[in-house]
Amino acid sequence: MKYFFLVLTLFLLIRCAPAGEPKPAHLLSEEEMTSIMIDVHLAEAQIENAGLPPDSGDAVYRKMHREILQKHQVKEADFNNSYQYYLRNLNGLDKIYEKVIDSLTVRETLSKAKQP
Repeated sequence: MKYFFLVLTLFLLIRCAPAGEPKPAHLLSEEEMTSIMIDVHLAEAQIENAGLPPDSGDAVYRKMHREILQKHQVKEADFNNSYQYYLRNLNGLDKIYEKVIDSLTVRETLSKAKQP
């Protein structure tokens, strides 16, 4: 949940960013970014729930992040360039995070429904 509020704060800060930036050469689609970001936030939640010390959590996150990019067959540079592009372009980022939040909310609801 801490990351959700971080993302929400980031949205507010980005609202003043200039539009019209050229797209990077290997820009990931909104759908690709959505899928990756869902996995990223799930990984962050797993690490946070594990209660690891910060340095260990960072190391585990870096490993999980590499595995997520491999799973989606995306180069780290392409992801980073796409992520930076979407951070500076509110419309695309809004669409991505609407889908991310919807998906994570559904997963959380289903998870809670399965618990006794």
